[in-house]
Formats: sequence, structure tokens, C-alpha cells
Amino acid sequence: MTQGAKDDWHQVIAERRLAVLPEGEVRIGIEAPVPAPGGDWQCRLHITGLSAEIIRDAVGVDGIQAIWAAMSMAASYVYASDLYRAGHLIFSRDSEPVKGSLFLPLQESLTDLVPVEGFRRYAY
Repeated sequence: MTQGAKDDWHQVIAERRLAVLPEGEVRIGIEAPVPAPGGDWQCRLHITGLSAEIIRDAVGVDGIQAIWAAMSMAASYVYASDLYRAGHLIFSRDSEPVKGSLFLPLQESLTDLVPVEGFRRYAY
């Protein structure tokens, strides 16, 4: 896995921007799945705007699982961040901020990171 290497976002196929209160943003990007050594697949995850830039490779048995792993990894980073725990990181769409849920898949073992009133459970 790679962390901290400078990379551009030219291969990103999905992106989410989260607002940082009172100003700023956290940007999450996931690159298209590519074959990985050993027959698996991997997606590169990019996160900027937290305390340090994060670039990691998420691996799965196929492209779908690699994308899911990247989304779950992103959720772990942002829900565990100081910005989120302090209430400064929110999902905002159409100028309506949504506190609590960032609408990212969260593993069952990590649901205690999200306040109950802000957690919206979806059938993933």
C-alpha cells in the first residue's frame, strides 16, 4: 500500500467533497480498479483536507470488491478524523448541510464513530 506519495487525480472515477466548518473541504477520490499482483484487483484512494494527504491502495478479489474496500477505507479515515469528531466535517448537497452521516459505507465494527442521531443506515 502506498501512503503519502504525491499523485494526481487524473484516474479518479468517483469523488466526494465534504465541507469543513467554518470553511474548507475534504476531498475523497477513488480511481478505477486495475489488476493487482497475485490476481486481485486494486483501487487507489485519495483523501485531501485531513491532517495529512492520504493515498492508499484498496484491494479486492475483483473490481467491485476493490471499489467497496476503497469506500470503506475512506469512511474509516473520515469518521475517525479529528474534524469529524469535533463536528466540523459535514456532507452538503444543494446548500443543505447534513450533520452526522457522511453517506459512506461504514463497517459494523465502526458504527460507534457516528452519533446515532446522524447515522442513516442503508442497505449496502
